[in-house]
Amino acid sequence: MNSQPKGDTVSINLANAQNGIEIIVSNPGNKIPEEHLPKLFDRFYRVDKSRQRKNEGSGIGLAIVKSIILTHKGTINVKSDEYSTRFTIFLPKN
Repeated sequence: MNSQPKGDTVSINLANAQNGIEIIVSNPGNKIPEEHLPKLFDRFYRVDKSRQRKNEGSGIGLAIVKSIILTHKGTINVKSDEYSTRFTIFLPKN
């Protein structure tokens, strides 16, 4: 199972939203099962433990991202389907 098809591109979209800004990061690849989505922001969590390789990340990146967003009183949500996984970030203007 390939997490990102070769040649596909991660896209980042920004938009003004009521009282803030919305950022959507879309990462092409296989669907992440629904039961794993809430855990993606946990430190060291891996959807597939057998896929960890040498020189790969430590599994704390999304935990750090969530911490920064919450510090700025924002939110982050994730959705995944058979085409991509999308992270939607909202940051308030104030």
